[in-house]
Amino acid sequence: TKCNNLTEIFDICSAKAMNIEDYDKGNMPFVTSTTLNNAVEVFIEPSESDKHFEAFNISMSSFGYANIQVEKFVARSHGAYKP
Repeated sequence: TKCNNLTEIFDICSAKAMNIEDYDKGNMPFVTSTTLNNAVEVFIEPSESDKHFEAFNISMSSFGYANIQVEKFVARSHGAYKP
């Protein structure tokens, strides 16, 4: 049986976003390493410099949690915490 590398099956991309507290509230999901709410920490107004991901992608946290994102989203590459 042949085993595939993940890169043979998926495009693996790192996120690019600002710190969570630098955003205004908006309608786009901001995905982090939280285990709650499908990894959506808050809804933001994204900036043009952010990497925007299309809907129906798998997000993977730095802790190994995977979630299917059903909307366009922005993600923090190493997660974020908002007290």
